[in-house]
Amino acid sequence: MRFFIGDIVKVMVSFLLRWQCPFCNSTFTDYPPFLAPHSRFILNDMVHFCEKYLANDDLSYRDVAKHGGSDIGYPDNSGLCNQFLSHSTIWRFMGCLEKISLSSLKKRCFSGSRPEPKKTHGIAPSKYRSHRRRSLLYRAHEAIVLFRRAPNPGIFPNFETGYA
Repeated sequence: MRFFIGDIVKVMVSFLLRWQCPFCNSTFTDYPPFLAPHSRFILNDMVHFCEKYLANDDLSYRDVAKHGGSDIGYPDNSGLCNQFLSHSTIWRFMGCLEKISLSSLKKRCFSGSRPEPKKTHGIAPSKYRSHRRRSLLYRAHEAIVLFRRAPNPGIFPNFETGYA
């Protein structure tokens, strides 16, 4: 899995629980709450970048893929960055948030009888040209709203490193 520390992308090895059904031979994977299925990046970081993009009407994907004006890079063994985060990664984050099961987020947020959020966010028309892109951005925003309302344990919940 990958996570961001300032303008550096850190890679950490993690284990996923997988098991195979003896009857149907299907394989099942149990993802930890901080990791999005089929994604290399931590869910909190993905939400942060997408939220930053959607909140500011003037920011482009290229602007969001920078930290403090400098490119976000992957350091090699010598500590120098020779590969950098692509701006298209932020777009893929949006698609990943759209695909996250909103029903599972709703279950985490509203296990009781509390009503669902009716918060709407006006996404700037300059951020989309097609109906498909507009609906993706709105669904990603809905996932962000639900994610922010859900209790999030962070990567190491027992060491108090969870996100606020």
